[in-house]
Amino acid sequence: MRKTMFALSFSVLSLAWSTPAAETEWQHVPLRTAAQKANGHSGGEMGQMVYTITISPSNPQCMALGIDTAQVYISTNGGKLWGMRNHGLRANGVQSVAFDPLNENVLFAFGLNSRAGTPQDGREITPAFLKKFTSARVGGVCRSEDQGLTWKRVCEAVALRTQAQNQYFAFDPESFDGTRCRVIYASSHNRGLLKSLDGGENWTALGFERKRIHAVLLHPTNNHLLFVAGNHGLHRSDDAGTTFVRIGRGLPEKALVYGLALNAKSVNIVYVALGKDGVWWSQDGGRTFTPRGEGLYKRDWRRLAISPVDPDVLYVGAQCTGGTGRVGCSRDGGASWQPMGEWEPQFLGGTPYFAEGVAAHPTEANTAFTGGRVHKTTDAGLTWRHSSNGISGCRFQNVSFRPDDPNTFMVFYTDHGAAITHDGGDTFSWVNSLRKFHPMSCGEGAWDPAPDSKRILTSVGGWTQRQLILSLDAGATWEVVRTEKAGYPCPTFHPQDPNVLYVGAGENGLRSDDGGHTWDPIAHSPRTICRGDGDILFASRSLGRKEGGLPEYEILKSTDRGVTWHALPGKITGTLRAMACDPRDGSRVYCAASYTGIWVFADNTWSLRTDEHGLTKDQFGAMLYAELAVDATRPNIIHAGQMHCWAGRSGGVSRSTDFGMTWEDITGNLGPWLTVWGLSVSPHDGTVYVGTDYGTWRLPRP
Repeated sequence: MRKTMFALSFSVLSLAWSTPAAETEWQHVPLRTAAQKANGHSGGEMGQMVYTITISPSNPQCMALGIDTAQVYISTNGGKLWGMRNHGLRANGVQSVAFDPLNENVLFAFGLNSRAGTPQDGREITPAFLKKFTSARVGGVCRSEDQGLTWKRVCEAVALRTQAQNQYFAFDPESFDGTRCRVIYASSHNRGLLKSLDGGENWTALGFERKRIHAVLLHPTNNHLLFVAGNHGLHRSDDAGTTFVRIGRGLPEKALVYGLALNAKSVNIVYVALGKDGVWWSQDGGRTFTPRGEGLYKRDWRRLAISPVDPDVLYVGAQCTGGTGRVGCSRDGGASWQPMGEWEPQFLGGTPYFAEGVAAHPTEANTAFTGGRVHKTTDAGLTWRHSSNGISGCRFQNVSFRPDDPNTFMVFYTDHGAAITHDGGDTFSWVNSLRKFHPMSCGEGAWDPAPDSKRILTSVGGWTQRQLILSLDAGATWEVVRTEKAGYPCPTFHPQDPNVLYVGAGENGLRSDDGGHTWDPIAHSPRTICRGDGDILFASRSLGRKEGGLPEYEILKSTDRGVTWHALPGKITGTLRAMACDPRDGSRVYCAASYTGIWVFADNTWSLRTDEHGLTKDQFGAMLYAELAVDATRPNIIHAGQMHCWAGRSGGVSRSTDFGMTWEDITGNLGPWLTVWGLSVSPHDGTVYVGTDYGTWRLPRP
């Protein structure tokens, strides 16, 4: 099948997420090292980009993260433990999140579709540019009144995926009515700066249409003094947004103002972060600026945070494409800066690649958090300690297990290589031998099913183009067995003949007859291989588009290891995304086809299963099933997952217990909407594992 199925049997700490009750309870499988376990960490590898981190001014125990593909995480104990809170958020990412300053139960978040490849430069934002890189269907201002348990969109707007300060909300504390602040400012990249006078129910535009705003700040002691920073420079309003003037004399010409900080004890002191032009400050309310970066090394500085208690304590975060992110710290108002101090190792290692949030504690002068691998300092940046328990984001392609040891398995990730466990998933370690490859996204991986075998086949490289690699020692070392770049889906060891291996490669496939060292082409790219008889392969052949625009395919079968092929009777329609077969003898074939549903081949004929048979439509009214996994020992049980990539959160996970004839939604506590990146089923106990933007989760067999 498209995703090789392996066992996963382990005991992990099941975190109780603060989400609405659900019948199906998936269990979290966070990554942590043995050393982290010994230090009391429950696990949380991060893995996705943290656009923003914020602390409730009224209750600093409450914190929030906005993540590029994982919406919002909340901590209610000062960052010790985090949980997903995304019920009602339709976008696949949140670029900014903020607490009402006087009520920790009220939050605002800006949802966006997080499309990869969005340009980060200062180019003009045209309607065509916005249409290409944003989605108004799910984006905009969202509000929660129950500390993130549920969300409602209150203003349709869009924002571009941006690595900057991303501080999009400002609140007027003097407008607090006992429940919430009535006067709120919100940034967008299409409608500009927005203002609400009724707590977020209605919004009016104040200007800056189609400008890339990075931060809007209301001065803590003057509720009429408002600053707006972005790619268009720095602007100031002295009348609560009625009028604005551009300020910043002395700043470099055409400077992009990525970060902004205000001294809470002086209306005159303003700091800006200008990327590679460093940190600057003003002593006259932003009218004129001079450099304020003595001691800062050359980086692309984009985030600023200042202590409300002691405004001499400042932090600046860097965007470090091609290197590792850093946080600069100052204890004298920016007159001098020191590099980030001691950093407690986190599972992913190092420090973040992108500029990710920095937040200063509202009541403790020397306490701050940085978002990329959430860490906390209590000594103004001299030391940073791991604080990301509960936050996972590494999304797998599949999991691959030793057939004779269910406690040993390897997980293959997009972007991050692979991790291995020998204790059933309680602790993990990186497969460090993969770190010599760059980039190191892994495709699907396969562990040789022969007892005692240590052979593993996978691919490594970019998202779509990778080299094929083989390990003979359980991942300690790797041999590149094919340098030609391809996606290499469906890597499989012949279950009965250890010398034979298969893998897809473009329109054609490849077969090795010498244990994977040399490869010969076969006519079609295998999409699933029968577990009970490794001579049986299935592939697809495109027949173009039928009337109405949907793709059409015929499904091909080989019973001689890909030497000859014949077409199964009939055709299927829809974009074919995944294929699986009955693991016993290949007598049944399953095809996940976007926009039509799941096709089932049995008794020499095809039948289409749709929402009429229990499959679910996603929030856009489509069925975009892209993952399939069959239970190897109970082949009547099939799992299917949906992916509506970049558009918004997808339709989650479905399960059939009658060979695909009827289905039920089992997204449960991960839903109602969920994008599925990978599915694998244990041949030992039927537990299903799902790879998501929130890391790995498992569900026992029913």
